[in-house]
Parts: sequence; structure tokens; C-alpha cells
Amino acid sequence: DQYGLILAVALASILVSPTLLRLSPLLLRLAGRLPGVQWKEAAEVGENPLGIGQENQVVLCGYGRVGAVLSDVLSRHEFPYTVIEINPVTIRELRLRGIEAWYGDAGSDELLIRAGIRHANILVVTVSDLLASRAAIRRARALNPAITIITRAISRQDVQVLKDAGADQIVQPEFEAGLECVDHMLHTLGMPEEEIATIIADRRQALYERDDQSAAP
Repeated sequence: DQYGLILAVALASILVSPTLLRLSPLLLRLAGRLPGVQWKEAAEVGENPLGIGQENQVVLCGYGRVGAVLSDVLSRHEFPYTVIEINPVTIRELRLRGIEAWYGDAGSDELLIRAGIRHANILVVTVSDLLASRAAIRRARALNPAITIITRAISRQDVQVLKDAGADQIVQPEFEAGLECVDHMLHTLGMPEEEIATIIADRRQALYERDDQSAAP
């Protein structure tokens, strides 16, 4: 993933926002499963020995490079979270480190419920597969209408698909890579840190607003 680290930092900055991490009212409704999406459980992985995901503020879907950075940020700031991942080796490693982790397809209602989606405040979907992301977002939104959903878009064409599925915030790697270049350039030119931060924030808002307008019907 060419933009993995930049994307992870962008997602992490959103994730630790006090606004997103405040407790929100839990409006719960259990909906039927998305046809064709099945929960995959490996016998050798077994049940999660660390709990049943009832007190987690954040559910991370995917533990690649981006998910690992987000996990580190959450751990350092002592925010409770759980991980959903389809790699059984990764699941074992996470559990050995004391991290609550579930093996399977995040498009499954059963797995999302086990991971604590009905009690979570935030779902972060970091997987690169559009269909898998859309399925996870749809089912999470159905199970917990109040949850904040953050995800990534590989291309600008994916943005509207993810919004229609129920995503609240969508990070685009190419935007973030450009902003990172701006940040380095302005630092090299000797601009004060606070001024750089303001410029970056303004440009980020302008870029995403422009993209929203271009995607609107």
C-alpha cells in the first residue's frame, strides 16, 4: 500500500478526535444478514478468550499496515477497542498480545455483534476491498444506527458507494499524500508550525468539500 502510512496517520487523527470519541446514544436495531455474505470461522482459531466485545468504543475492521497504526494509537491513549481480521495468524498474534480480536468476515451480523458493534461508538474499516468494506458498513449501520463509521476510499469513484452504504467519514490516500507533501515543503521553507497546521486543515476541508460537490447528483 503506497499510501499506507499517510492514510493511517490521517485516520488516526480522525479517530482520536474528542468529538468522535464521546459517548453517543445507542439506538439499536438488529437487521437481517446481507445475502451472500457468510461469517467464516476457523476451528483452530476458536472463540475469543478475551471477552465478548461488550465495552469497546472502537471496532477496527482489518489489521494490515493501517489497522496496526490505529491499534497502536488506541492502545497508547488507552481507548478500548477490538479487531476483526480474516488472517488467523494475525488473530493469534493479537490475542497473545492481549488485544481482543475476532476472526471472520466483518459483513456478518453474527460476527459484528460478537465484536460488540451494538455497544461501539466508532467503526473503522481499513480493508482495501470495496465490496467487503460496503458490506461491513451496511451491516454495522443496520445494527447500530448511532455509530460513527470511518473508512478509506482507494479511488474517488468509491467515495459515493461508501457514503451510500452509510460511511460518515471517508479518507482518500491521494488527498492525504498531497497534504503531506505540502506539510514537508512548508516546514522546509521555515513556516511556523501553527500556520502550517492551519493551512493543512483549510486545504483538507476544501479538498473534501470539493470532492463532495463533484460527487453530488
